[in-house]
Amino acid sequence: QDMQRNGEDLIWWCEADVPAEGGEFGVKNAATDAWYSSENNTKNIVLEEGHYMFFIELELVDGTPVLKGEIIAEEPAYYVVGTCGNGGWAADANAENTAYRMEEQDGKYVLTVTFTEAEIVDWADNMVAFKVAYGCGGKVANENWFGAEDMGNITVAPGTYTVTFDPATGAVTVA
Repeated sequence: QDMQRNGEDLIWWCEADVPAEGGEFGVKNAATDAWYSSENNTKNIVLEEGHYMFFIELELVDGTPVLKGEIIAEEPAYYVVGTCGNGGWAADANAENTAYRMEEQDGKYVLTVTFTEAEIVDWADNMVAFKVAYGCGGKVANENWFGAEDMGNITVAPGTYTVTFDPATGAVTVA
């Protein structure tokens, strides 16, 4: 499974399905033949059946790419992220953020959410600013952000809204 580089960052990602019998894996750097896995590169990552998104982040140490943190291998989901909730943007694309995780309904993803005064910011003209992000483990690939028509932030006043995302078109609507 090839991984895609996330812009200019030293972060790579992909999605893959693990078969019914489960599996174990690591990540090989094709350019250097380095092998990256879990627990400080001491053992392969073991996964049960399911659909996963994987992120690996490297850093250069004396010119050599080394693993930065652990490899993320989790079930991805769509989240409403931005100045809302924890205000962590990509960091809020995580399994613990159930209040902002979108649910699948007829091929689209929907979330009814109440934005509060505490979620407004000056730079968004005292509005709540958000996008829909697809990711896991606090990571989102650059191409998995969805917002206004120009891919900018969606801004709304505090209140209760139903946010709908259509993955077939990339459109986000707010009602």
